[in-house]
Amino acid sequence: MDPASESGADVYLLTNSHVVAGTHQGHAAFADGSKTDLELVGADPLSDPAVVHGRAPKVAPAQFDEAETLRASWS
Repeated sequence: MDPASESGADVYLLTNSHVVAGTHQGHAAFADGSKTDLELVGADPLSDPAVVHGRAPKVAPAQFDEAETLRASWS
């Protein structure tokens, strides 16, 4: 494990089950340059979400907006 991540805060990341299929461990790199090892917490292949856990310092949580203001486009 990255030494910086051993003393960091718990980080839970939401991803897709098909991304982590066949593995129980991985790595993540963040925009600030920090890195952490990850372990799979759980996944549901049928509906496709998965949660992974690591430890990293100063990771900002994702910001979500109001559903009424979000727009999606498929091309």
